[in-house]
Amino acid sequence: MRFARLCRLLLAALLLAALPGIAGGTQPCSAFRDGKVDPARLDIMLAAADDGRLYRIEPAMSEFGFTVTSSLREVRGHFHEVQGGMAVDTLGFEQDQILVAIRTKSLDTNCAFIENMLRGVSFFDVEHYPEILFVSTRFEWMTQTSATLVGDLTMHGVTRPVTFDVRLTNVFGEHAEDTDTIIVKATSSIRRSDFGMKAIPSVVDDEVRLGMNVQARKYYATADIE
Repeated sequence: MRFARLCRLLLAALLLAALPGIAGGTQPCSAFRDGKVDPARLDIMLAAADDGRLYRIEPAMSEFGFTVTSSLREVRGHFHEVQGGMAVDTLGFEQDQILVAIRTKSLDTNCAFIENMLRGVSFFDVEHYPEILFVSTRFEWMTQTSATLVGDLTMHGVTRPVTFDVRLTNVFGEHAEDTDTIIVKATSSIRRSDFGMKAIPSVVDDEVRLGMNVQARKYYATADIE
């Protein structure tokens, strides 16, 4: 039992060290210390790894973005550097959990002027707030492929509850049962003023529409940890 516990702790360190802002630091998992993530949430990820229910986000095959309307044009942005994982039971028997970390400096809008403005102190303020963090708190499954995802979004130094409408399938758009790859599509909307981003309200709408299209692959331990 002591050996199994040690292996579980090592697995947690490896999993979380892959998240941006953690790898290469003197303290592994430092970005999640001081109560940023409830340890019980991390335990869910560990249990999922043991049970073969842990899926790791594939950033190159995933997109995390937003859309906001302004008086000049509709602004669309997405982030290139996103990492995280999902503890998902595609049969719906076990507890689900999603943990996502996003590098704000990886913002891309295809417009240098807008990009620089959004990275500045009036909006994302990427120098002072280098990370956006989402930690789910519960899933409410409606069907085998659709759910409501509730969680805490931390952005610009503010944490607020956010609710996503989610569709979870395999790569063929079907119920993701016994599959190595899952597709998660989620949408929501927030008010940027709730996160302290109140600049130029006469030009940029307060409502921001969020969307993610995530491909995640099942994690397999390289050694028996029982």
